[in-house]
Amino acid sequence: MIMGVGTDLVSIERMQRLWSRHGQRALERILTDREQALAVAHRNPVRFLAMRFAGKEAVAKALGTGFRGVVSLQALSILPDGFGKPTVLFSDDLRQELERRQITGVEISLADASGLALAFAVAWSGSRGDSGHFGSNG
Repeated sequence: MIMGVGTDLVSIERMQRLWSRHGQRALERILTDREQALAVAHRNPVRFLAMRFAGKEAVAKALGTGFRGVVSLQALSILPDGFGKPTVLFSDDLRQELERRQITGVEISLADASGLALAFAVAWSGSRGDSGHFGSNG
């Protein structure tokens, strides 16, 4: 069962300004250590940052909380699976909160065009078979 849906749209130029002003501090505030390693190795770190920021915003909206309590930029990681598909991983504290709320997974899609990064997230409950979900573990 779908528990929540979230979307976000971020200007890549806005992330460029953030990057120009704050550099590594911007990465450390928005991205987890694993995401930071991917960002600095990426051919376009600003695009990577914009897409992850949009993704985290979309997930927070799908969870129905926004960023508060255990839901924070550092409590979420959006990492590629073996095929490059973005998957959402949670800190232990956030995972416990999601279990309490019976949210069993979050799927995410990221895209960019015309200087914008777009993310769409769906939080769901139940088994993968019940939800019609057959993708990777998020």
